[in-house]
Amino acid sequence: MILLSRIKDNWFDKLEQKGFVSRHACPKDRRVTYDLLTYEGNTLWKKYFQSMNKKFKVLDQLEMETMILSLKKVGLE
Repeated sequence: MILLSRIKDNWFDKLEQKGFVSRHACPKDRRVTYDLLTYEGNTLWKKYFQSMNKKFKVLDQLEMETMILSLKKVGLE
């Protein structure tokens, strides 16, 4: 779990450097950091979501359900 946490932290550091997220320490618990999308990050997320939506529209209902079940089976819910 520590490795995944470091990967997430590095990934969020890069997003913060590019201005897509802002990070704020919790005033009550120094172990907690709040990561928030900036306006630029939200715009990028919307474009990404629309792009992925277009890609998956080619799947029919059965193909979509099969893919979801397969991803759940390998632990990618």
